Amino acid sequence: MNLLIFCIEVKNFFWTPLADIERKKFYAAIPRNSGMDYEPPEENIKLSGDNKRTDAMLYDIQYRLSAVTRPLDYFMHEAIRDGGAVSAEKLSVFINSIRVLHADVASNITQQRIKLSYKAPGVPSDPPEMVS
Repeated sequence: MNLLIFCIEVKNFFWTPLADIERKKFYAAIPRNSGMDYEPPEENIKLSGDNKRTDAMLYDIQYRLSAVTRPLDYFMHEAIRDGGAVSAEKLSVFINSIRVLHADVASNITQQRIKLSYKAPGVPSDPPEMVS
């Protein structure tokens, strides 16, 4: 598993979303922990269109945050399996994985904030999309 290709620059931390295909490949590269399966609660009330979009936006943020635990669990599993010895390469992959996932969450939140600010009354144009 070579996750080092996803290395990001710190100066672009809030502006470096992963493309959907890259994010799916990244998530698939690290096995899930069946004990940490995240299922958000169901909404039992009818929401308006704007509220449904906001709820979907928050759901996406929660999903991305739940993915950050994957490298933590995998790293711990590998460290235990290897008797506590962790190579520099595994440590580098682990740290970079966390950085990439945090940057993806941060850039997603930035994009959602931009979208929300453009919904304000008097803003005549569509919000700009961050390039991924």
